[in-house]
Amino acid sequence: MPTFITGAEVYTPEERIVPGAVAIADGRIAAIGPPDEVPPPEEAEALEAEGKIVAPGFIDTHVHGGAGADTMDQDPAALATMSTHLARHGVTGFLPTTVAAPDDAIRAALARVAQVMHESLAGAAVLGAHVESPYLNLEFVGAQDAAYLRLPEVEHIAALLRGFEDIVRVVTLAPELPGALEVIGWLVDRGISVAVGHSAATYDETLAALDAGLSRATHCFNAMPDLHRRKPGAAGAMLTDPRAQIELIADLVHIHPAVLGIAIAARGVGATMLVSDAMRAAGLSDGVYGLGDQEVRVESGIARTAEGRLAGSTLTLDAAVKNVVEGVGVSLADALTMVSASPARMLRPSGMGVLHSGATADVVVLNRDLTVETTIVAGRVVYSAPVLG
Repeated sequence: MPTFITGAEVYTPEERIVPGAVAIADGRIAAIGPPDEVPPPEEAEALEAEGKIVAPGFIDTHVHGGAGADTMDQDPAALATMSTHLARHGVTGFLPTTVAAPDDAIRAALARVAQVMHESLAGAAVLGAHVESPYLNLEFVGAQDAAYLRLPEVEHIAALLRGFEDIVRVVTLAPELPGALEVIGWLVDRGISVAVGHSAATYDETLAALDAGLSRATHCFNAMPDLHRRKPGAAGAMLTDPRAQIELIADLVHIHPAVLGIAIAARGVGATMLVSDAMRAAGLSDGVYGLGDQEVRVESGIARTAEGRLAGSTLTLDAAVKNVVEGVGVSLADALTMVSASPARMLRPSGMGVLHSGATADVVVLNRDLTVETTIVAGRVVYSAPVLG
């Protein structure tokens, strides 16, 4: 049904329109601008948003699970559960993310992603898959299961992704491992982005990987050596090289607010994505949960392995936006860019991550406290906050 949103503070996100109106028809943005310049579509449902914020829908490029579901679950309903959960928090598109696991389990997860990519889910759309691969450094294993780690080989990645090359958007690996540069080249030749993660790579090793086609840092700073004045490492390379794009987990636990600010200032919002790295406990109460074959305990919303290592997060992207605005001092426009236009640009999906005429009508309506009021995916309202009282 056509929708007409009016009276809002609209972020495109490059432009702020106050007051603004957005006309939606046939799953696309039909028009956007001041209310007196935007005619409502015929038979449009009015959505009064006075005093609220309208922005492009959020895109989460690194999320393992939520609401009790996980990408690796054999239950075919798991991705649908994640979709509904994410939409409640403003996400309109996401990349279900795998963990190190047996090859057949990873391929089964990719098959489930491929199956739902073209389905009309009840919430956020599946945009492809992020393979947090078994090519990780044991020294920085984090919450990955060390039993499934291995050295990268072109023959192995070709077999692992065979038939799924067109749905895998990102592969995370440790570029210092023998064979990694060849695997990076193979992936890039097939249009798949490669990220450094769970890595002990030096600054020079990371630059060599960038030369080979690597372009991203998975959860920058986490599961890699600390940035040191004489040993900048992977973090230093990804913060300073103009080819680099970075993920940040802005839960204020994985990274100190001051370091978040440094990273955003160094790379700029156009090369920075806020991600959740959420696991199945996101949206649920504290307790014991599974991540792959491992047991994870969540206390005060913080997920840790039995050894005390952080195990993903329970973060949602609406909370990440709020954290960088209130905890780091980033402008709302910049925070919104890092969850919409920036990940869309890096994934290169047509017409996503922005609000302009002809763009996909992926829209989030936020309250002034940055909680989600309404989420719209391809012109369809998939979430509306319950009316209290």
